[in-house]
Amino acid sequence: MQKKEHSLRPKRITIKDIAKYCDLSIGAVSSVLQNKQVERRLPRSTVKKVSNAVRKLGYIPDLGARRLRISNYGKTPIVMALLSSYEAPLNAITTFLFQMRNVIDSTPAISERFDVSISMEMFRAGHLREKKSVLAGNSFNAAIIANTTKEDDEFLSSAFLPYPNVLAGRRIDGYYGVVDPPSHGSEVAALFKKAGKKRLAVIYGTPMTQLTRNRVEGFVNAMNGDVIRVESPALNELSGYETVRNYLAKGVRFDGLFCVTDSFAMGAYRAIKGFGLRIPQDVGVIGIGDYSYADYFDPPLTTVGVINSEFAYQGSMLLIKQITGELKDPEIIELKVNTIERASL
Repeated sequence: MQKKEHSLRPKRITIKDIAKYCDLSIGAVSSVLQNKQVERRLPRSTVKKVSNAVRKLGYIPDLGARRLRISNYGKTPIVMALLSSYEAPLNAITTFLFQMRNVIDSTPAISERFDVSISMEMFRAGHLREKKSVLAGNSFNAAIIANTTKEDDEFLSSAFLPYPNVLAGRRIDGYYGVVDPPSHGSEVAALFKKAGKKRLAVIYGTPMTQLTRNRVEGFVNAMNGDVIRVESPALNELSGYETVRNYLAKGVRFDGLFCVTDSFAMGAYRAIKGFGLRIPQDVGVIGIGDYSYADYFDPPLTTVGVINSEFAYQGSMLLIKQITGELKDPEIIELKVNTIERASL
């Protein structure tokens, strides 16, 4: 039975198959697939033959072999991945990708020794263990892992990852990581108190990452538990808007709202104003992350915490230092809290 099932699997189409189909040499087909037809003076008819064959035969490039072929001579190929859940805010993901590229380009020890590319790998929150490449390292050989839930962290704590890696926003024994300081909550509470805000709420998404949980619990503890918890089913602007709107529609009122991401703050702004409430006179709002658009809120958003770009930069540097051999033992970098007071409080 097993042999029969195996025989039913579709055959992987190779360059040899295309060459045979087109009655061309393997070299000619390879040149077209690598976009070197002009350099090697191949006629347009040859390019058209190969192009048609690729579509008709269903050819899919072997990325592993291709990476080895195109790697610069004498340099080790590195595929640096950002692993993140689908539920994570898009701004957080793009900031990490930008800083990974920035660190690669500005580190001579990397550009001189390695041929580096960046990839994006996604997983469902709580289901990291289902992503086979995490343990095998067969589609990347260095990674930053972000936006994991409690279930994902439990998986990581019992796993061995055979490549350089950094955990963003969590502490797990045996891993390198960059984390928030524990003083987030008390600093947010102090800002609300200074502004005379007394009935406070915090909005967060589910499922919660270790990073989000620490932010929420730190704030709640600083307020001795006297906080309205506003739970959102997702982590984007729309969910922030709908969740805050629904609470306000039920008659729930607060004069201070702590948003665990700036994305939530954007949605919350619209909901608050939709009920005729003013920011900050009726409701003061504080965000976290200080994304590039925080200055363009109306009014500009007050933020507390690690600046997201710094978070991404330090995580990328930690990964680079492992690749170059500067770091041999797991290290946790705790970043400082930055308070940027603007007109939302």
